[in-house]
Amino acid sequence: MQAKKIGKIKNVIIGDYQMNFGQGLVMQSGMSFGKSSEVINIQKSGNLIKAHTAAAENLFFRGTAIQIEPLKNLEFIAFYSSHKVDANIVDTLENDELAFSSIQGTGMHRTASELLDKNVILQNHFGTHVNYNYKQLNLGLSYYKTKIEGEYNKSIYPYNQFDFNGNTNQNYGLDYQFLYKNMNFFGEVGRSENGGIAHINGVMLGLDKSLSASLLYRDYAKDYQSEYANAFAERSSQNEKGVYFGLEFTPNHKFKIKGYADNYEFPWLRFGVDAPTKGNDYLLQADYKINRATKMYVRYKSETKEEQLSESLAIIGKRKDNFRFHINYKEGDNWAFANRFETSSINLGNQQEMGYMLYQDVKYKPLFGKITFSSRYVLFNTPTYDSRIYAYENDVLYGYSIPAYYGKGIKIYLVAKCNIIRNLDFWLRIAQTTYTDREVLKSGWDEINGNKMTDLKLQLRYKF
Repeated sequence: MQAKKIGKIKNVIIGDYQMNFGQGLVMQSGMSFGKSSEVINIQKSGNLIKAHTAAAENLFFRGTAIQIEPLKNLEFIAFYSSHKVDANIVDTLENDELAFSSIQGTGMHRTASELLDKNVILQNHFGTHVNYNYKQLNLGLSYYKTKIEGEYNKSIYPYNQFDFNGNTNQNYGLDYQFLYKNMNFFGEVGRSENGGIAHINGVMLGLDKSLSASLLYRDYAKDYQSEYANAFAERSSQNEKGVYFGLEFTPNHKFKIKGYADNYEFPWLRFGVDAPTKGNDYLLQADYKINRATKMYVRYKSETKEEQLSESLAIIGKRKDNFRFHINYKEGDNWAFANRFETSSINLGNQQEMGYMLYQDVKYKPLFGKITFSSRYVLFNTPTYDSRIYAYENDVLYGYSIPAYYGKGIKIYLVAKCNIIRNLDFWLRIAQTTYTDREVLKSGWDEINGNKMTDLKLQLRYKF
């Protein structure tokens, strides 16, 4: 249940919810995207509580959260959450407390062992966020505590020895935003119970009417621990330093050029790499509006990241280049179409490979009608998972899908919505992927004996 704007209460939720504070160093529990073609908009919008509407099994809070404004320019958020989650149980201790190695988020309960791991660990969270706004200055203070009714017993290796491996944790944060003329400064510093520190600072600039820029620096210590941290990063809000620079040039209303450069390093080890490493990421995109009904863009993205070869254990740079051409066009008020062609190439020592993906979108949305639909036909061919290509797919309400296309095959999907009667909507999504380079798909309990995989989703919503 959710209610808004009741006197000094801006928002109150009882049930499942998400929270975002500051720049996400302490709390960003909802879905959050990192680097994208929106090269200037790198600031996260914090200080929010919102209803949890996705299908994730564990990545939400359950209890109550309230956002009030007791005084002008002062906001206060308080929350309490308690719910059981799936966990990989490894042992039962003398006091009947369970020892577990990881929290499970799949939501699968198909086998005897998966059923034993269902809803076995109780997670408790409580905390607060205070936000003060005065003219162009905004300051926020965050705190939350985690208590797990169980013994976290993660397998420890050199690369993950600084990860959270206890049953209690506390996180503190200070975030800010300051507007000065055409400049927007923002940032956050966070600290975990073990003393780990992380901070992020950035600025967005309007240099003139046609030119904008953004600059960001982050430094996340290897021992910073926050279960719900999801700040701007290449990998995660831990064990990372980096400098990001974005630039956008709009000479007229039809044409736009934008790009970014991001150089980063991982000061400590990471999974599969037994040494500190570094990397860089560059993007350049040109957008052109042909007319009111037709838009297109061309994008080039290049990323080089140091990896460790399994044979010689040598650390070398792995480079991945992507080139994309995309066009959208409309036919009348009801029909919309899109085409995309993208290539992906990998260069890692003696390994060189190249793949491609091509798709056609068709969307139908009448001004007055009960049925709307979108469909896609995809043709893809990439030698291995390393050269995979990602693409956003339409889904049912509140659902999303950004699959990795790899291997060789085709995919077709249809998403349809029907307004059955007033306030009652029905969604259908059916997708089928056919591979031409294999006869067995996936593995274990998910194995499919054949080269076709079909997904079906049904959703019904009644508004009252």
